[in-house]
Amino acid sequence: MKMKLRIIIACLLLLGSCRSQVTESYDKEISILIDQTDHMTVLPDGGRICASLGIDRDKYQGVRISISVINDRDFNPVESISLPAENSWFCNKVIREAKIAKFKNELDRKIASFVSNSSGSLPHSIIYRACAKQLEVLASRPAKYKALLVFSDLLENDQLSFYEPETFYTLKHKPSVIQKQLEQTMPLADLITINIFMVYGPVTYEENNRYLVTSGFFSKFFKSKHAWVHVEPSF
Repeated sequence: MKMKLRIIIACLLLLGSCRSQVTESYDKEISILIDQTDHMTVLPDGGRICASLGIDRDKYQGVRISISVINDRDFNPVESISLPAENSWFCNKVIREAKIAKFKNELDRKIASFVSNSSGSLPHSIIYRACAKQLEVLASRPAKYKALLVFSDLLENDQLSFYEPETFYTLKHKPSVIQKQLEQTMPLADLITINIFMVYGPVTYEENNRYLVTSGFFSKFFKSKHAWVHVEPSF
């Protein structure tokens, strides 16, 4: 009798432990970069991002989203919002729903904060290194699904400026030359497990033609590192 009682108590303790345990692991990792150097026509939408991750469909998955910016500096704050994975058999469903709602609200608030701090008129834009740093972090993470969302016109304006006619000509006709120059500032490792979404909505004919060149260049660049690349007008 005592033995049975001990087994029952042990099972109850284990069950209680499982109920309270949250696994600090993430099935999906997303990094978002918001260009603060120009006025963006398309900005990240928290609801769409959560829908793309299937959070309402797979409520127990682990998701972490990091947000940072593209501007005229190399060192910028990165803020993360996380929803650790939980076991569907043991966690409280009502509490899980509340955690998901909190996660969504926090994501919307963080995005709004980054967007509101954008001046849209900075003299320089360090696009490549901002992307490379986030890609380096993503490559080191064990998540099953990893993605970088870049909201930018992709007009690099650093030591190498895509605004200069000669550089833009080289970008269009000899992209490997520009890729080599950029990689000299920061090498890019293999990106085989990473999806990259480049999101921008050109307004004018001229913007459209420039973006065809810049997005085409970065698309080929990242594909050469085995990333899955998507050029989209919205996300």
